[in-house]
Amino acid sequence: MTLRFWFLVATVTASVALAVPSVADPFVRCGEAPELAGGAVVADTLDRPAPPPGGRGWPAAIGENFSSPMFFDLDRDGVLEVIATDRQFTYVFAADGTPWSGWPRPGGSDNIPAVADLDEDGSPEILVASPGAPGKIRCFNVDGSVQAGFPVLLPYAYWLNVTAPVVADLDRDGHLDVGAQAEPGVAFFDRFGQPLPGWPYLWQTTQNIPWSAPAVADLDQDGSPEVVVGNNNLGACGVHVIRADGTARPGWPRSTENIFASPALGDLDGDGDLEIVLQEGDSTWYGNRLYVWHHDGTDAAGFPLEIAPQWESSRSNPAIADVDGEGTLEIVIQSGDGKLHVIDATGQEWPGFPRTVPGGGAVSSVQVADMDADGTAEFFLCYWQAGSQWVSGWRLEGTTLAGFPKLLFASSELDAHTSAHLADLEGDGDLDLCAQGGTFGAGQVRVYEVDGSQWHDQHERSDWPKIRRDPHNTGFCPAPVVTGVALDPDPAAPLRWFPNPVSRGGSLSLRLPGARGGRIAVFDLAGRRVGAATVGDRPSATVPLRALCGRDPAAGVYLLQFSPAGAGALSTGRLVVIE
Repeated sequence: MTLRFWFLVATVTASVALAVPSVADPFVRCGEAPELAGGAVVADTLDRPAPPPGGRGWPAAIGENFSSPMFFDLDRDGVLEVIATDRQFTYVFAADGTPWSGWPRPGGSDNIPAVADLDEDGSPEILVASPGAPGKIRCFNVDGSVQAGFPVLLPYAYWLNVTAPVVADLDRDGHLDVGAQAEPGVAFFDRFGQPLPGWPYLWQTTQNIPWSAPAVADLDQDGSPEVVVGNNNLGACGVHVIRADGTARPGWPRSTENIFASPALGDLDGDGDLEIVLQEGDSTWYGNRLYVWHHDGTDAAGFPLEIAPQWESSRSNPAIADVDGEGTLEIVIQSGDGKLHVIDATGQEWPGFPRTVPGGGAVSSVQVADMDADGTAEFFLCYWQAGSQWVSGWRLEGTTLAGFPKLLFASSELDAHTSAHLADLEGDGDLDLCAQGGTFGAGQVRVYEVDGSQWHDQHERSDWPKIRRDPHNTGFCPAPVVTGVALDPDPAAPLRWFPNPVSRGGSLSLRLPGARGGRIAVFDLAGRRVGAATVGDRPSATVPLRALCGRDPAAGVYLLQFSPAGAGALSTGRLVVIE
C-alpha cells in the first residue's frame, strides 16, 4: 500500500508519500496496468514519456510548490502564457517555456492565481493569495509591477494559510472585486484594494486551516451573487453561504465534518437556480460524504451520499460537467480511496463508475473536457505513484488516452497537489495541458500536447478545464443546454476564439476561417441577437466585447456565430461571459 503522512505547518498542509509494496495495492509496480472497478484493465503503464515535441523549453524550473498553473493570453496576441507559483515567487512563462521579462516576482502561493482586468485598463492583472501573518492578496500587472492599492491584508488569527482568490462583481456596481478565505473568515476588496462594505465575514475559530476557496454565483437568480465557502474550524465545521452585503443567507451555515475541498456551483436539476456541491473530510480527517444542497440549504434528493469509507475522503474539488453531451450536468470527483466518481443529479453513479485510478486520490482535482470533439467528456487527473508525480487522461468508458500518463516530477517525496489546465496554447487547434510538480526545495512546470485532440470547438465542450473552472476561479459551471441557434461549425475551417470564458469588459481574439471576412454575431440562448460586427478580410481580429454587443453584456452563456462573406458554412459555438 502507499502510506501518506500528513503534517500541518503554519503555511501549508502537505502530504509525504512513501511507497511500501503490498499485494493489496493494484499499482504496486512500475509498468503494471491499473484496474478499473469490476476488474477491467486500463493500459496505463508508467513508462516515462518522451520529451515534449516542437523544441519547447519545458519543463521550466521553479521552487517547492503545492499549487496549480494556468494558461492565459496576457498580451492578447492569440498565444497563451503559463502562470505558475511556488512558495516564494509568481512566474509567467511564454509558450516556449522562456520566462517573461519582469518575472518572476516575489510573492508566491500554495494555490492557483486568478486573472482579471481588475482596473479596467484593457490589460489583465494576476491575483495571487499569499500565506503569512497576515495573508495577502497581491495584484501584479503583466509587466510584473504591483497594482496600486495592493497587496491587501486578509484576516488573521493563528494559522497563516489562505485559499485561492476569486474575482466577481460582488456588489453589482459594474466593477470587479476580489476575495479569499483566511483562518477567521472571508474578505472581499474592490478594484482599488478597499474592503467592500459589510466584509470581512468572520466566524469564531480555535483552529481553521483554510483550504476551501470561495465560489461565487447568483444561486437563486435574483440578480445578486452569493459567496459559498467551507471550513474545517474545529468544533464548528461547515459550509457558509454569504450574501453580497457580507451577511449569512437564511438557512446557512450547514454543519458538516471538516471541509478542505472547494465548492462547485451549477444547475444540476435543471430548475433554473443553482445547486452547491462539496465533499467533506480527507484522508486524515473524519468525513466521507458528498453533499448537494439547494440554495436555501435543503438537501437535494439523493444527497448527502457516502462516496468513500471513513478516513478515505479527499481534498479534491468536485467538477461539474455534461459528460455525455446530452444537456444535463453531472458531478465528477475523486475520493481518497483511489476512486473516480461520476454522479448524476439524483445521487446515482454513472454506469461503470466508480473506477479505480492511480495514486490514492488525496489532493488533486479532476479536469473535464471533450478533447476530441466526439460528444463525450474525457477526464484528466494528477497523482503520485511509484515515487513520482504524473498526470493521466481517460475516456468516459475507462480507456486511457494515447500518450498518457505523462511525467510531472520524478523522485518526489510529496503527493501531487497540482491540477492540470487544458487549453489551446498556440491557437493551432490542438489541446495542450499544463501542470506542475515538485519535492522539498524544487519544482517544475510542464506543458504537453494532448495526442489526438481536436480543439477547434473548445468553446462548446470545455466544461471544467482547470481547478476552480475559469480564470476568475468562480467554481461555477453554466448550464449546457443550448437552444434557438444550432451549433453547426465548419469542421474544415472553424472559427476559433479566446479567452473563453471572457470577462464582460474584455476582448475576444478571433481566428477566422480561411482568412475570410464576414460578420460576427452574438445571440442569447433564446436565439435573440445581442449584437454584431463586420470583420475585414484578414486571418485574425481582436474585438472588444462591449463593441460587439453594443454594451457590456450580462454574465451568462451566449452563442457566437460567424457568417463568412460570400459562400461558406456558418461557424457557431458557445461563448461564456463572466463578471
